[in-house]
Amino acid sequence: MTLRNGSAIAVLSLLVVVLVGLILIARRGHGRNFLDPKAPVYSGAGVEPTVAASTAAPGSRRLSVVSFNVHFGYQASEIAPTLRANGMDGADVLLLQESNERTAREVAADLGLAWVYYPATIHPTSNDLFGVAILSRWPITAHRKILLANNSHFDAARKIAMTAVIDLGGASIQVINVHLQSGMFSRGYRAQVSRVLTCATLNACEGDPTPSTLPPTSALVVGGDFNTWNSDLGAVLASVMSGASLRRVDGIEGTFSKIPTEAGPRSTFDYFFASPHLLAGPGRVGASRKGSDHYPIEATFQVP
Repeated sequence: MTLRNGSAIAVLSLLVVVLVGLILIARRGHGRNFLDPKAPVYSGAGVEPTVAASTAAPGSRRLSVVSFNVHFGYQASEIAPTLRANGMDGADVLLLQESNERTAREVAADLGLAWVYYPATIHPTSNDLFGVAILSRWPITAHRKILLANNSHFDAARKIAMTAVIDLGGASIQVINVHLQSGMFSRGYRAQVSRVLTCATLNACEGDPTPSTLPPTSALVVGGDFNTWNSDLGAVLASVMSGASLRRVDGIEGTFSKIPTEAGPRSTFDYFFASPHLLAGPGRVGASRKGSDHYPIEATFQVP
């Protein structure tokens, strides 16, 4: 009798949790997605890169890339100071996820970077633009929005990736900024990761039969928020990247926590992957995350 009562209580509790979840999802609303593969797009008109490709010294050089999920851009004024506190404000390339246009523009102006920003949607949580940006100390010679096929099960707010070609003077590299959907399972997750790489490197893009032409590059760097909320997705991510001959940058662990204190438990959602010949050692995770629920991450590459 006790077992039956316990089972009934467990089932009832599960039903209550599911019901509450459905109510919250229904109240949260839906995003207004931007499904045009080429628009809208914002860029740093009047902001010149601080390194001119034509004056760059020949030979190999070290390239620093930072990625930071800025939590809806709620605290735009805190992002540049947080990067400074972590010693990441001098990065050559900065990838922002969950950014609005204001955050991309203000951080670029503060750090003296050229920038391109693609919003994915007007997000129901922030009621603001929500997307990805690439900021660069070197000239951005081309860029492309990458639509992702799978919508979120929670708010129908679409996420996107973007890619840009960075001219380093004598060498050009392609940098992909990724923000994958949260709450996906293995099959949909594999499809999203594969979709990003296929569009960026093979010109076969979701919803875009005529993608903009990208100039040839000598190497590839992929970074951002991959939302690996369970170990299965981490294994899928590693498999797809390995199949594309991309290696993970070591040393980046514990990048996300919903606990507001620095001592809270962390998950790893944010990564860098790159062409093997670019790897120059382990990356690092910032010690401060003021303005976000993610910690910024940095990797340094050796570009021949």
